[in-house]
Amino acid sequence: MSNKSSWVHYAKNILRTNKTSHTIGEETEDRDKEIDRLVSSDPYEARLKPVTMDRACKGSYPAWILRCFGDKLQYAMANPLHGAK
Repeated sequence: MSNKSSWVHYAKNILRTNKTSHTIGEETEDRDKEIDRLVSSDPYEARLKPVTMDRACKGSYPAWILRCFGDKLQYAMANPLHGAK
């Protein structure tokens, strides 16, 4: 789990407007057309997309940083017949 390629997005992505969904301020008759226009200009990203494919933040900072805590050793299975590798 200490490798960034092990992590993917499950929930909605953050749009360029720093929101997770497209919203319009006021009720209009062309609400559906307005939402379609917003989605086409700032589309949702695919779910289960690896976090390594996220674009960098302002200042060229990485979008994600992983920190590992605790014991990082690998252990064998308690049952030797289980075929631990």
